[in-house]
Amino acid sequence: STAEIFQNNGAERNSIEERIKANDKLKETLDEQEKAMLKQVDLQIAAAAAEFNKNKNQENTIALLEAQNEKQAVLAQIEGFRSEQLANDLALDREKIELTNSKLESESTLSIERKRQTAEQIEDQLTRLTELKKIDAEEEEIQTARLQKVIDEANEGTQAKIDAQIALDEFEVEIAQKKIDRDKEISDIQIENEAKV
Repeated sequence: STAEIFQNNGAERNSIEERIKANDKLKETLDEQEKAMLKQVDLQIAAAAAEFNKNKNQENTIALLEAQNEKQAVLAQIEGFRSEQLANDLALDREKIELTNSKLESESTLSIERKRQTAEQIEDQLTRLTELKKIDAEEEEIQTARLQKVIDEANEGTQAKIDAQIALDEFEVEIAQKKIDRDKEISDIQIENEAKV
C-alpha cells in the first residue's frame, strides 16, 4: 500500500520537510501509475469492443463487460491509493503545525524565563517584584495569543480543539492566581516599607 511505501522510505527518521517531499513524490507516482493503468485498461476495452463489433456473440459480450468492469476496478484501486496519500498529506500537515506550535511554545517560554532570571537578580524587593509583574503580563499576552492560535487552527469538533481550549482555560486560571499572588507580595512589601518610614 502507499502507506507502507511511505513508511518504508524511512518516514520515521526523516524530517517533516523530507517526508512532505516524499509524499508529494508519491502523488506524482500515483498520477503516472493512474495514466499507465487507465491506458492499459482502455486498450483492453478497445480490443474487446473491436471483437464484439465483429461478432456480437455471448463470449464477446462477456469479454467487453469484463473489460469495462476492470476499468471500474482500476479506478477504485487508484482512488484507494489517492485516499492513503491524502491521509498522509493531512497527517503531515497536522504534524507540521504541531512542530511549529511546540517550537513557538518553547521559544516564548525560554524568553520569559530568561527575563525572569534577570529580574530575580534585582536586589531591591519592590523593584524586583514590579519587574516580575511586568514579565507576568508579557507572558500572559504571549501565551494567550499562542494558545488562541492553536485553538483557531484546530478543526471544530476535534479532540485537538478541545485540548487547546482546556490548555487556554487552565493557563488563564493559573495566570489569574499568579497576578493575585504577585499583587499581594507587592502590597506586603509596600506596607513593610511604609512601616519602616
